[in-house]
Amino acid sequence: MMGIKLAFADHGIRVAAIEDDGPLAGLIVPGEYVRAIGNVQLERDDILRYPEFVERRDENAWWNRQRAIYDELKNNNPVDLAIVSSAQEERTIQIKTIQWPLRSVMTRGFPVFLSGAILAVMSLVIYALSRSPVHRTCQVFFVSLGLYHMVTAPMALREIALCPWMERGMAYVAFISAGACIALAHFSLIFPRRKKWVVTHPWLLGLPYLYFAVSVGLYLAGITAFGSTCLWVVFWALLIVGATLHAYVTEEDLLLKRQILLFLMIPVLLAIFFCMYIIIPGVMRTNMFQYSYFAILSIASVFSMALAVENQRIYQAALAKEQADLRDRLQMVREVHDNFGNVLSGIVRLADRGHLPDGADSAASAVLPQIHGVAQHCLTEMRDFMVAIDPVSSRWEDYVVQCREHFADYLAAFNIRLTLHAAIDAACETIRPSVQYHLTGILREALGNVIKHAGADEVHVELVVRHGGSELTIEDNGAGCREPARTFDAYGLSNMEGRAKELGGSFRMESTAGGCRLRVGFSP
Repeated sequence: MMGIKLAFADHGIRVAAIEDDGPLAGLIVPGEYVRAIGNVQLERDDILRYPEFVERRDENAWWNRQRAIYDELKNNNPVDLAIVSSAQEERTIQIKTIQWPLRSVMTRGFPVFLSGAILAVMSLVIYALSRSPVHRTCQVFFVSLGLYHMVTAPMALREIALCPWMERGMAYVAFISAGACIALAHFSLIFPRRKKWVVTHPWLLGLPYLYFAVSVGLYLAGITAFGSTCLWVVFWALLIVGATLHAYVTEEDLLLKRQILLFLMIPVLLAIFFCMYIIIPGVMRTNMFQYSYFAILSIASVFSMALAVENQRIYQAALAKEQADLRDRLQMVREVHDNFGNVLSGIVRLADRGHLPDGADSAASAVLPQIHGVAQHCLTEMRDFMVAIDPVSSRWEDYVVQCREHFADYLAAFNIRLTLHAAIDAACETIRPSVQYHLTGILREALGNVIKHAGADEVHVELVVRHGGSELTIEDNGAGCREPARTFDAYGLSNMEGRAKELGGSFRMESTAGGCRLRVGFSP
């Protein structure tokens, strides 16, 4: 350590700052240039933290100068420095170099080392949570990014040169760990769902890793240079952003769309991190460690990714449980249908064939048709209930047609006319089984109340389905209802309110000028 901070200049390396207690305090002033260290003539690229060259010959020349500078500092103590003042006057001074204490290194590099440690811990947490492909991909990304932080910190801290073999080893590890971030491309192709062309051609997921293996192999073999992959980095970054935006546009589930937005923060934050920590220092030719606090951005990206993955896991687990519950419920209803349904069908057939002797009481004569009607109604109710809880998702348009046909016939038997209008957002194509089940229950209960209590001859139903909030409105022209502030004590009304809450929505009843209106808000 020479006790000075160096910066790039047009014709050499300029002294940017001097440590007050360093070996050059009082011997040099900021703004002067260091032209040579011993017998090594310095060039402006000698203080690059990485061999950021596209051509291999330029990188090899850079490594040779790094080795020569290190040998001068190590073998000659004191060492001669050729200094050029701002007036272009040259002089030579001698200084003693000292080892930089490890504590000082850790203190200056604390933001970067902390980021690397957090990334390592997060990879272990992800591994403990699950071993699914999504979680494995996250783990590879976290480990590679954390390793990149760990090896870049010492290279960023140095002012002139590290031990050549150590510096070269760190450059290799930095190249490999940065390349392993290609796992983010894999992640973008399978989160929150696998792309259709990935499902049909799963081998395509191996292309990012094939690129990684080839690029690392070529670099370690001395064929390509450290900076030769810059254009490929841009390509993979565009692929990640494009795949993520495509997933957001095509995804229909609102919760998963929010997780995609959460994941989209990761490439944005990483782009800011690399620009501030890698690109801008290279372009400005300044000490990249002055920007080390931007390493904290990488921590934010990790937590964003982990949160998106965990939310997706919890949501899919809840969805799977919902599907399992609906299948169990359907199995139960089928058992009821196979037993009680056969009994009711038998009653209907017996009522059709039965007759009373001549001269029977007129009241008794009306019994058989009533039995037939009740049994037939029970069969219809059972079939409708089975359709309502079918665990297979259907389209909103099909559901609307089904409701219009069924409930129109249902109300027509009581001389009530039904009009049903629906406005379905194009982004909302399928209806979840639980939504179908609870909406059908609300409609059945509401229309049943109209038949029993309203004395109406017309019912208007309006269904609006859109992301961000949907609503079902049922309005009749009957006798009206009590004030909205009343307590929901009746079983039917409290049942509708409970179903609305199950859908994450609200239930409201209000009187109108010519009847009663029910509003049910829900999440599609």
